[in-house]
Amino acid sequence: MTDIDCSDIKYRKYLAEDIKKLRPLYELRANRSCDAAPLTCFLYKNEYELLYYHDENRALTLMFKDKEGKIYGFIPYCRAEELAKYFKLQEHYYNEVLGIPLVINSADYEGVEFLKKAGLLDNYEIEETEDLRDYIYDGNSLRTLSGKKMTKKRNHVNRFMRDYEGRWEYRTLTYEDKDEIIEFENRWVKTKLDDAEEDEKEDLLGEKAGIEDIVLTPELYSQFKMGGIYIDGKLSAFSIGDYNEREKMAIISVEKADSSIQGLYQIINKEFLVHEFPSALIVNREDDVGIEGLRKAKMSYHPITFEGKFTLRQKVRFLCKNEYERTIALFRERFGDDDEFISEYYGQDNNKRIAVMEDEGGNIISMAHVMKYNVRYETGREETVSYILCVATTKSMEHRGCMTKLMNYVMDYLKMTGEPWCFLIPVDREIYKSLGFVHEWKPKEAELDILYADEGLDTACAAMLNAESFERPHGIKKLI
Repeated sequence: MTDIDCSDIKYRKYLAEDIKKLRPLYELRANRSCDAAPLTCFLYKNEYELLYYHDENRALTLMFKDKEGKIYGFIPYCRAEELAKYFKLQEHYYNEVLGIPLVINSADYEGVEFLKKAGLLDNYEIEETEDLRDYIYDGNSLRTLSGKKMTKKRNHVNRFMRDYEGRWEYRTLTYEDKDEIIEFENRWVKTKLDDAEEDEKEDLLGEKAGIEDIVLTPELYSQFKMGGIYIDGKLSAFSIGDYNEREKMAIISVEKADSSIQGLYQIINKEFLVHEFPSALIVNREDDVGIEGLRKAKMSYHPITFEGKFTLRQKVRFLCKNEYERTIALFRERFGDDDEFISEYYGQDNNKRIAVMEDEGGNIISMAHVMKYNVRYETGREETVSYILCVATTKSMEHRGCMTKLMNYVMDYLKMTGEPWCFLIPVDREIYKSLGFVHEWKPKEAELDILYADEGLDTACAAMLNAESFERPHGIKKLI
Protein backbone atom coordinates (compact mmCIF):
# COMPACT_ATOMS: atom_id res chain seq x y z
CA MET A 1 0.00 0.00 0.00
CA THR A 2 1.66 3.20 -1.16
CA ASP A 3 -1.03 5.72 -0.22
CA ILE A 4 -4.44 6.12 1.31
CA ASP A 5 -6.78 7.62 -1.27
CA CYS A 6 -9.94 9.26 0.06
CA SER A 7 -10.86 10.97 -3.21
CA ASP A 8 -13.51 8.40 -4.18
CA ILE A 9 -15.34 8.54 -0.84
CA LYS A 10 -18.69 10.26 -1.09
CA TYR A 11 -21.09 10.13 1.86
CA ARG A 12 -24.77 10.36 1.00
CA LYS A 13 -28.02 10.64 2.94
CA TYR A 14 -29.36 7.29 4.19
CA LEU A 15 -32.79 6.77 2.61
CA ALA A 16 -35.43 4.05 2.96
CA GLU A 17 -34.69 2.86 -0.56
CA ASP A 18 -31.07 2.14 0.43
CA ILE A 19 -31.85 -0.41 3.14
CA LYS A 20 -32.40 -3.42 0.89
CA LYS A 21 -29.02 -3.09 -0.85
CA LEU A 22 -27.13 -2.20 2.34
CA ARG A 23 -28.63 -4.82 4.66
CA PRO A 24 -26.24 -7.69 3.66
CA LEU A 25 -23.24 -5.52 4.58
CA TYR A 26 -24.32 -5.40 8.24
CA GLU A 27 -23.71 -9.14 8.51
CA LEU A 28 -20.20 -9.37 7.04
CA ARG A 29 -18.52 -9.52 10.47
CA ALA A 30 -19.42 -10.49 14.02
CA ASN A 31 -21.45 -7.80 15.77
CA ARG A 32 -24.05 -8.30 18.52
CA SER A 33 -24.86 -4.63 19.08
CA CYS A 34 -28.22 -3.07 18.30
CA ASP A 35 -26.48 -1.38 15.34
CA ALA A 36 -25.95 -4.77 13.65
CA ALA A 37 -29.02 -4.12 11.48
CA PRO A 38 -30.43 -0.97 9.84
CA LEU A 39 -33.36 -0.18 12.14
CA THR A 40 -31.73 1.41 15.18
CA CYS A 41 -29.77 4.07 13.30
CA PHE A 42 -32.48 4.60 10.70
CA LEU A 43 -34.97 5.35 13.45
CA TYR A 44 -33.00 8.47 14.42
CA LYS A 45 -31.82 9.47 10.95
CA ASN A 46 -33.69 12.78 11.05
CA GLU A 47 -32.85 13.78 14.63
CA TYR A 48 -29.19 13.05 13.90
CA GLU A 49 -28.45 13.28 10.20
CA LEU A 50 -27.47 9.79 9.04
CA LEU A 51 -25.09 9.47 6.10
CA TYR A 52 -23.36 6.48 4.58
CA TYR A 53 -20.56 5.44 2.26
CA HIS A 54 -20.39 1.97 0.77
CA ASP A 55 -17.89 0.14 -1.37
CA GLU A 56 -20.02 -2.08 -3.59
CA ASN A 57 -20.69 -5.32 -1.68
CA ARG A 58 -17.55 -5.07 0.46
CA ALA A 59 -18.06 -2.40 3.10
CA LEU A 60 -20.47 0.08 4.68
CA THR A 61 -19.43 3.06 6.80
CA LEU A 62 -21.98 5.22 8.63
CA MET A 63 -21.69 8.81 9.81
CA PHE A 64 -23.88 10.81 12.20
CA LYS A 65 -24.11 14.60 12.37
CA ASP A 66 -25.72 15.95 15.52
CA LYS A 67 -27.68 19.19 15.93
CA GLU A 68 -24.51 21.11 16.78
CA GLY A 69 -22.79 19.93 13.61
CA LYS A 70 -20.44 17.51 15.36
CA ILE A 71 -19.62 14.42 13.33
CA TYR A 72 -19.27 10.86 14.63
CA GLY A 73 -18.39 7.63 12.87
CA PHE A 74 -19.09 3.93 13.31
CA ILE A 75 -16.77 0.95 13.09
CA PRO A 76 -17.13 -0.13 9.44
CA TYR A 77 -19.31 -3.06 8.43
CA CYS A 78 -17.13 -5.36 6.33
CA ARG A 79 -15.39 -8.74 6.46
CA ALA A 80 -13.09 -9.05 9.46
CA GLU A 81 -10.02 -9.42 7.26
CA GLU A 82 -10.78 -6.06 5.63
CA LEU A 83 -11.70 -4.16 8.80
CA ALA A 84 -8.22 -2.66 9.22
CA LYS A 85 -8.28 -1.31 5.67
CA TYR A 86 -11.69 0.34 5.92
CA PHE A 87 -11.07 1.65 9.43
CA LYS A 88 -7.89 3.42 8.26
CA LEU A 89 -9.70 4.69 5.17
CA GLN A 90 -12.40 6.18 7.39
CA GLU A 91 -9.80 7.68 9.70
CA HIS A 92 -7.97 9.42 6.87
CA TYR A 93 -11.23 10.71 5.42
CA TYR A 94 -12.06 12.38 8.74
CA ASN A 95 -8.54 13.74 9.09
CA GLU A 96 -7.73 14.82 5.55
CA VAL A 97 -11.12 15.64 4.03
CA LEU A 98 -13.15 16.79 7.05
CA GLY A 99 -10.16 18.06 9.01
CA ILE A 100 -11.28 16.53 12.31
CA PRO A 101 -10.23 13.62 14.52
CA LEU A 102 -12.23 10.42 14.20
CA VAL A 103 -14.63 9.94 17.11
CA ILE A 104 -16.89 6.87 17.38
CA ASN A 105 -19.56 7.07 20.08
CA SER A 106 -21.18 3.65 19.76
CA ALA A 107 -18.39 1.24 18.92
CA ASP A 108 -19.41 -2.41 19.22
CA TYR A 109 -17.45 -4.81 21.44
CA GLU A 110 -16.49 -7.24 18.66
CA GLY A 111 -15.21 -4.47 16.41
CA VAL A 112 -13.22 -2.87 19.23
CA GLU A 113 -11.60 -6.17 20.19
CA PHE A 114 -10.56 -6.87 16.59
CA LEU A 115 -9.09 -3.39 16.12
CA LYS A 116 -7.25 -3.67 19.45
CA LYS A 117 -5.60 -6.95 18.43
CA ALA A 118 -4.65 -5.44 15.08
CA GLY A 119 -2.92 -2.56 16.90
CA LEU A 120 -5.19 0.02 15.29
CA LEU A 121 -6.47 1.57 18.52
CA ASP A 122 -3.10 2.46 20.03
CA ASN A 123 -3.80 6.02 18.93
CA TYR A 124 -7.26 6.12 20.53
CA GLU A 125 -8.72 6.81 23.93
CA ILE A 126 -11.14 3.96 24.64
CA GLU A 127 -13.95 4.51 27.11
CA GLU A 128 -16.66 1.98 27.86
CA THR A 129 -20.05 3.57 28.53
CA GLU A 130 -22.11 1.37 30.86
CA ASP A 131 -25.33 3.30 30.18
CA LEU A 132 -25.07 2.37 26.49
CA ARG A 133 -24.44 -1.34 26.86
CA ASP A 134 -27.07 -3.49 25.15
CA TYR A 135 -29.09 -6.12 27.02
CA ILE A 136 -28.88 -9.57 25.39
CA TYR A 137 -31.48 -12.25 26.20
CA ASP A 138 -32.09 -15.88 25.34
CA GLY A 139 -34.69 -15.91 22.57
CA ASN A 140 -36.52 -19.04 23.72
CA SER A 141 -36.71 -17.76 27.28
CA LEU A 142 -38.49 -14.57 26.18
CA ARG A 143 -40.85 -16.45 23.87
CA THR A 144 -41.91 -19.08 26.44
CA LEU A 145 -41.30 -17.28 29.76
CA SER A 146 -40.47 -20.71 31.17
CA GLY A 147 -38.51 -21.34 34.35
CA LYS A 148 -38.57 -20.06 37.89
CA LYS A 149 -36.93 -16.74 37.01
CA MET A 150 -39.80 -15.83 34.73
CA THR A 151 -42.61 -16.64 37.20
CA LYS A 152 -43.61 -12.98 37.70
CA LYS A 153 -43.65 -12.37 33.94
CA ARG A 154 -45.82 -15.45 33.35
CA ASN A 155 -48.19 -14.30 36.08
CA HIS A 156 -48.59 -10.90 34.38
CA VAL A 157 -49.24 -12.58 31.02
CA ASN A 158 -51.69 -15.10 32.49
CA ARG A 159 -53.62 -12.38 34.29
CA PHE A 160 -53.84 -10.31 31.10
CA MET A 161 -55.07 -13.31 29.11
CA ARG A 162 -57.65 -14.07 31.81
CA ASP A 163 -58.87 -10.48 32.15
CA TYR A 164 -59.10 -9.92 28.40
CA GLU A 165 -60.06 -13.41 27.25
CA GLY A 166 -61.76 -13.25 23.86
CA ARG A 167 -61.10 -9.49 23.64
CA TRP A 168 -57.48 -9.36 22.50
CA GLU A 169 -55.42 -10.55 19.56
CA TYR A 170 -51.93 -10.17 18.12
CA ARG A 171 -51.61 -8.88 14.55
CA THR A 172 -48.66 -8.43 12.21
CA LEU A 173 -48.91 -4.76 11.24
CA THR A 174 -49.02 -3.66 7.59
CA TYR A 175 -49.09 -0.38 5.74
CA GLU A 176 -52.89 -0.40 6.00
CA ASP A 177 -52.47 -0.04 9.77
CA LYS A 178 -50.38 3.13 9.53
CA ASP A 179 -53.05 5.56 10.75
CA GLU A 180 -53.78 3.45 13.84
CA ILE A 181 -50.07 3.18 14.66
CA ILE A 182 -49.54 6.93 14.40
CA GLU A 183 -52.68 7.68 16.41
CA PHE A 184 -51.51 5.34 19.17
CA GLU A 185 -47.96 6.78 19.08
CA ASN A 186 -49.39 10.30 19.47
CA ARG A 187 -51.42 9.23 22.50
CA TRP A 188 -48.46 7.40 24.04
CA VAL A 189 -46.07 10.34 23.60
CA LYS A 190 -48.62 12.80 24.99
CA THR A 191 -48.82 10.84 28.25
CA LYS A 192 -45.02 11.02 28.59
CA LEU A 193 -44.36 14.65 27.65
CA ASP A 194 -46.00 16.27 30.69
CA ASP A 195 -43.56 14.71 33.16
CA ALA A 196 -40.48 14.72 30.93
CA GLU A 197 -37.39 16.90 31.30
CA GLU A 198 -36.49 19.12 28.34
CA ASP A 199 -33.85 16.77 26.94
CA GLU A 200 -36.22 13.81 27.41
CA LYS A 201 -38.87 15.69 25.44
CA GLU A 202 -36.42 16.11 22.58
CA ASP A 203 -35.68 12.39 22.60
CA LEU A 204 -39.38 11.47 22.68
CA LEU A 205 -40.20 13.77 19.79
CA GLY A 206 -37.16 12.65 17.82
CA GLU A 207 -38.15 8.99 18.20
CA LYS A 208 -41.75 9.87 17.34
CA ALA A 209 -40.61 11.48 14.07
CA GLY A 210 -38.53 8.42 13.25
CA ILE A 211 -41.40 6.03 13.94
CA GLU A 212 -43.75 8.07 11.75
CA ASP A 213 -41.17 8.13 8.98
CA ILE A 214 -40.95 4.32 9.08
CA VAL A 215 -44.69 3.71 9.43
CA LEU A 216 -45.53 5.99 6.48
CA THR A 217 -43.04 4.31 4.13
CA PRO A 218 -44.66 1.26 2.45
CA GLU A 219 -41.44 -0.53 1.45
CA LEU A 220 -40.17 -0.61 5.04
CA TYR A 221 -42.83 -3.13 6.09
CA SER A 222 -40.84 -5.73 4.15
CA GLN A 223 -37.56 -4.64 5.79
CA PHE A 224 -38.61 -4.32 9.42
CA LYS A 225 -40.97 -6.40 11.56
CA MET A 226 -43.99 -4.64 13.09
CA GLY A 227 -46.61 -6.14 15.33
CA GLY A 228 -49.36 -5.00 17.67
CA ILE A 229 -51.82 -6.09 20.36
CA TYR A 230 -55.45 -5.15 19.75
CA ILE A 231 -57.99 -5.01 22.58
CA ASP A 232 -61.62 -4.79 21.56
CA GLY A 233 -60.43 -4.03 18.04
CA LYS A 234 -58.28 -1.06 19.11
CA LEU A 235 -54.47 -0.94 18.86
CA SER A 236 -53.17 -0.84 22.44
CA ALA A 237 -49.50 -1.81 22.01
CA PHE A 238 -47.04 -2.16 19.16
CA SER A 239 -43.42 -3.05 18.54
CA ILE A 240 -40.87 -2.64 15.72
CA GLY A 241 -37.84 -4.91 15.35
CA ASP A 242 -35.08 -6.02 13.01
CA TYR A 243 -32.99 -9.14 12.53
CA ASN A 244 -29.34 -10.08 12.03
CA GLU A 245 -29.18 -13.45 10.30
CA ARG A 246 -25.48 -14.01 11.02
CA GLU A 247 -26.01 -13.71 14.78
CA LYS A 248 -29.54 -15.20 14.71
CA MET A 249 -30.41 -12.09 16.70
CA ALA A 250 -33.64 -10.13 16.92
CA ILE A 251 -33.21 -6.42 17.69
CA ILE A 252 -36.15 -4.72 19.40
CA SER A 253 -35.95 -0.94 18.91
CA VAL A 254 -39.53 0.14 19.61
CA GLU A 255 -41.98 -1.20 22.18
CA LYS A 256 -44.97 0.91 23.24
CA ALA A 257 -47.99 -0.09 25.29
CA ASP A 258 -50.81 1.45 27.29
CA SER A 259 -49.24 1.33 30.75
CA SER A 260 -52.64 1.47 32.46
CA ILE A 261 -53.35 -2.08 31.24
CA GLN A 262 -51.60 -4.59 33.51
CA GLY A 263 -49.61 -7.23 31.65
CA LEU A 264 -49.78 -5.46 28.27
CA TYR A 265 -46.05 -4.79 28.06
CA GLN A 266 -45.30 -8.39 28.93
CA ILE A 267 -47.73 -9.73 26.31
CA ILE A 268 -46.44 -7.54 23.45
CA ASN A 269 -42.88 -8.49 24.38
CA LYS A 270 -43.71 -12.20 24.24
CA GLU A 271 -46.11 -12.28 21.28
CA PHE A 272 -43.95 -10.09 19.05
CA LEU A 273 -41.06 -12.55 19.37
CA VAL A 274 -43.33 -15.61 18.98
CA HIS A 275 -44.85 -14.36 15.73
CA GLU A 276 -42.09 -12.31 14.11
CA PHE A 277 -38.84 -13.88 15.37
CA PRO A 278 -39.65 -17.55 16.12
CA SER A 279 -36.11 -18.74 15.33
CA ALA A 280 -34.06 -15.97 16.95
CA LEU A 281 -31.48 -17.49 19.29
CA ILE A 282 -30.79 -14.22 21.06
CA VAL A 283 -32.65 -10.93 21.48
CA ASN A 284 -31.03 -7.50 21.75
CA ARG A 285 -33.30 -5.05 23.57
CA GLU A 286 -30.86 -2.15 23.36
CA ASP A 287 -29.57 -0.05 26.27
CA ASP A 288 -31.16 1.70 29.23
CA VAL A 289 -29.56 5.14 28.57
CA GLY A 290 -28.92 5.44 32.30
CA ILE A 291 -32.62 5.58 33.29
CA GLU A 292 -32.99 3.66 36.53
CA GLY A 293 -36.58 2.56 35.90
CA LEU A 294 -35.72 1.28 32.45
CA ARG A 295 -32.68 -0.53 33.82
CA LYS A 296 -34.80 -2.25 36.45
CA ALA A 297 -37.34 -3.32 33.81
CA LYS A 298 -34.68 -4.73 31.49
CA MET A 299 -32.94 -6.57 34.32
CA SER A 300 -36.25 -8.16 35.34
CA TYR A 301 -36.14 -10.23 32.13
CA HIS A 302 -32.76 -11.70 33.19
CA PRO A 303 -30.32 -10.93 30.39
CA ILE A 304 -27.79 -13.66 29.61
CA THR A 305 -25.07 -11.11 28.80
CA PHE A 306 -24.44 -7.52 27.78
CA GLU A 307 -22.98 -6.08 24.61
CA GLY A 308 -20.40 -3.48 25.60
CA LYS A 309 -20.41 -0.11 23.83
CA PHE A 310 -17.38 2.14 23.61
CA THR A 311 -16.40 5.67 22.71
CA LEU A 312 -13.23 5.88 20.62
CA ARG A 313 -11.43 9.23 20.36
CA GLN A 314 -8.46 9.62 18.03
CA LYS A 315 -5.53 11.19 19.84
CA VAL A 316 -3.15 12.02 16.96
CA ARG A 317 -3.89 13.04 13.37
CA PHE A 318 -2.47 14.95 10.43
CA LEU A 319 -3.89 18.42 9.97
CA CYS A 320 -5.38 19.71 6.74
CA LYS A 321 -3.27 22.44 5.14
CA ASN A 322 -5.77 25.14 6.05
CA GLU A 323 -5.24 24.23 9.73
CA TYR A 324 -1.45 24.59 9.82
CA GLU A 325 -1.57 28.06 11.35
CA ARG A 326 -3.17 26.51 14.45
CA THR A 327 0.29 25.18 15.33
CA ILE A 328 2.05 28.58 15.24
CA ALA A 329 1.32 29.29 18.92
CA LEU A 330 3.06 26.05 19.93
CA PHE A 331 5.88 26.80 17.47
CA ARG A 332 6.44 30.18 19.15
CA GLU A 333 6.25 28.69 22.65
CA ARG A 334 8.91 26.05 22.01
CA PHE A 335 11.14 27.58 19.34
CA GLY A 336 10.66 31.34 19.77
CA ASP A 337 11.44 32.30 16.17
CA ASP A 338 10.58 35.75 14.82
CA ASP A 339 7.65 36.58 12.59
CA GLU A 340 9.74 36.77 9.43
CA PHE A 341 11.09 33.24 9.81
CA ILE A 342 7.69 31.82 10.82
CA SER A 343 6.07 33.45 7.79
CA GLU A 344 8.76 31.99 5.52
CA TYR A 345 8.70 28.54 7.10
CA TYR A 346 4.93 28.15 7.09
CA GLY A 347 4.47 29.73 3.69
CA GLN A 348 7.03 28.12 1.39
CA ASP A 349 7.20 24.36 1.86
CA ASN A 350 4.33 22.80 -0.05
CA ASN A 351 5.25 19.24 0.87
CA LYS A 352 5.01 19.86 4.61
CA ARG A 353 2.57 17.78 6.70
CA ILE A 354 1.87 18.40 10.37
CA ALA A 355 0.73 15.71 12.80
CA VAL A 356 -0.81 16.86 16.08
CA MET A 357 -2.25 15.64 19.33
CA GLU A 358 -5.28 17.56 20.56
CA ASP A 359 -7.01 17.65 23.93
CA GLU A 360 -10.78 17.13 24.26
CA GLY A 361 -11.31 20.84 23.66
CA GLY A 362 -9.52 20.67 20.32
CA ASN A 363 -6.41 22.51 21.57
CA ILE A 364 -3.10 21.38 20.06
CA ILE A 365 -0.81 20.06 22.77
CA SER A 366 1.86 18.31 20.70
CA MET A 367 3.07 18.37 17.08
CA ALA A 368 5.55 16.93 14.60
CA HIS A 369 6.20 18.29 11.09
CA VAL A 370 7.04 15.94 8.23
CA MET A 371 8.74 16.97 4.98
CA LYS A 372 9.86 14.85 2.05
CA TYR A 373 13.38 15.06 0.64
CA ASN A 374 15.16 13.36 -2.22
CA VAL A 375 18.23 11.36 -1.13
CA ARG A 376 20.99 10.10 -3.40
CA TYR A 377 23.34 7.24 -2.58
CA GLU A 378 26.90 6.58 -3.71
CA THR A 379 25.62 4.11 -6.30
CA GLY A 380 23.65 6.92 -7.94
CA ARG A 381 20.32 5.46 -6.84
CA GLU A 382 17.77 8.00 -5.59
CA GLU A 383 14.59 7.77 -3.53
CA THR A 384 12.27 9.93 -1.46
CA VAL A 385 12.31 9.78 2.34
CA SER A 386 10.64 11.78 5.10
CA TYR A 387 12.35 14.17 7.47
CA ILE A 388 10.68 14.82 10.86
CA LEU A 389 11.22 18.20 12.48
CA CYS A 390 9.64 20.67 14.91
CA VAL A 391 8.70 17.91 17.36
CA ALA A 392 7.25 19.81 20.32
CA THR A 393 4.86 19.50 23.26
CA THR A 394 3.37 22.38 25.17
CA LYS A 395 5.05 22.83 28.55
CA SER A 396 1.89 22.06 30.50
CA MET A 397 1.75 18.57 28.93
CA GLU A 398 5.41 17.57 29.10
CA HIS A 399 6.45 14.16 30.46
CA ARG A 400 3.05 12.55 29.79
CA GLY A 401 4.04 10.44 26.80
CA CYS A 402 2.64 12.82 24.17
CA MET A 403 5.81 12.87 22.06
CA THR A 404 6.12 9.08 21.99
CA LYS A 405 2.49 8.60 20.93
CA LEU A 406 2.85 11.29 18.29
CA MET A 407 6.06 9.85 16.85
CA ASN A 408 4.69 6.31 16.81
CA TYR A 409 1.66 7.52 14.87
CA VAL A 410 3.80 9.38 12.33
CA MET A 411 6.19 6.47 11.85
CA ASP A 412 3.37 3.92 11.55
CA TYR A 413 1.78 6.07 8.87
CA LEU A 414 5.06 6.46 6.96
CA LYS A 415 5.66 2.72 7.14
CA MET A 416 2.14 1.95 5.91
CA THR A 417 2.55 4.34 2.96
CA GLY A 418 5.75 2.61 1.82
CA GLU A 419 8.54 4.86 3.14
CA PRO A 420 11.91 3.04 3.31
CA TRP A 421 13.17 5.01 6.31
CA CYS A 422 12.79 8.41 7.98
CA PHE A 423 15.19 10.71 9.79
CA LEU A 424 15.50 13.72 12.09
CA ILE A 425 18.18 15.95 13.61
CA PRO A 426 17.58 15.70 17.36
CA VAL A 427 18.71 17.98 20.16
CA ASP A 428 19.19 14.86 22.31
CA ARG A 429 19.90 11.71 20.31
CA GLU A 430 19.28 9.43 23.33
CA ILE A 431 15.62 10.43 23.48
CA TYR A 432 14.93 9.02 20.00
CA LYS A 433 16.95 5.81 20.18
CA SER A 434 14.06 3.95 21.81
CA LEU A 435 11.99 4.82 18.71
CA GLY A 436 14.56 3.25 16.41
CA PHE A 437 16.59 6.30 15.38
CA VAL A 438 19.96 4.58 15.73
CA HIS A 439 21.61 5.10 12.31
CA GLU A 440 23.70 8.31 12.39
CA TRP A 441 25.57 10.45 9.86
CA LYS A 442 26.59 14.10 9.46
CA PRO A 443 24.90 15.96 6.58
CA LYS A 444 26.76 18.63 4.65
CA GLU A 445 26.48 22.29 5.70
CA ALA A 446 24.23 23.15 2.75
CA GLU A 447 22.01 20.20 3.56
CA LEU A 448 21.65 21.35 7.17
CA ASP A 449 20.37 24.70 5.86
CA ILE A 450 17.58 23.17 3.79
CA LEU A 451 16.71 20.89 6.72
CA TYR A 452 16.14 23.91 9.02
CA ALA A 453 18.64 22.46 11.51
CA ASP A 454 19.25 24.65 14.54
CA GLU A 455 22.72 26.06 15.00
CA GLY A 456 25.02 23.54 16.69
CA LEU A 457 23.02 20.50 15.55
CA ASP A 458 24.86 18.53 12.86
CA THR A 459 24.02 14.84 13.33
CA ALA A 460 21.10 13.17 11.56
CA CYS A 461 19.53 9.98 12.89
CA ALA A 462 17.52 7.52 10.78
CA ALA A 463 15.00 4.83 11.71
CA MET A 464 14.15 1.91 9.43
CA LEU A 465 10.56 1.55 8.24
CA ASN A 466 10.40 -0.77 5.22
CA ALA A 467 14.08 -0.93 4.25
CA GLU A 468 15.97 -3.98 5.49
CA SER A 469 19.24 -2.12 6.07
CA PHE A 470 20.50 1.46 6.22
CA GLU A 471 22.46 3.01 3.36
CA ARG A 472 24.08 6.33 4.19
CA PRO A 473 22.88 9.22 1.97
CA HIS A 474 25.48 10.79 -0.32
CA GLY A 475 23.32 13.87 -0.87
CA ILE A 476 20.01 15.41 0.19
CA LYS A 477 17.89 17.93 -1.71
CA LYS A 478 14.40 19.37 -1.54
CA LEU A 479 11.66 18.01 -3.71
CA ILE A 480 10.57 20.49 -6.36
